Amino acid sequence: MCFTKKIVIVGDLNLDRLRLNRSVGKILRDLEVKDLHCLINEPTRVTANSQTFINVILTNNPNLFKNCGLYNPDISDHSMIYGEMTKKVKKHTTKTLVTRQTKTTNFDKFIEDLLDAPWHVGEIFDDLDDAYDFWRNLFDSIAN
Repeated sequence: MCFTKKIVIVGDLNLDRLRLNRSVGKILRDLEVKDLHCLINEPTRVTANSQTFINVILTNNPNLFKNCGLYNPDISDHSMIYGEMTKKVKKHTTKTLVTRQTKTTNFDKFIEDLLDAPWHVGEIFDDLDDAYDFWRNLFDSIAN
């Protein structure tokens, strides 16, 4: 698979890279097959009895970083990871996705609630943004 964009995935994924043959590590192994390389190369949590490797920096372009590693400030049970990039990164706006579990939803009741909602109240607003906010909040209150 060939990516046209530069991809960087950073974080505590709770997928252990030391256990690539198990299901918790298989996802990471599959990502590495798709040209995503892990720039951290040592366990991020080490105890007297075990070690895990769950904090990663994955990228399809390792040249984006001039330095990566671990830092242990002794305030957590595992080390923090860091990556020093070679260039300034363009910050994209954050996008939040809201999902709802609909497995047990009674759609007949949901549609009934939508039909009974006072949508007409939104027409009192002169500003279209205010009307939208009212309708959105009304819908969210019904959906939630």
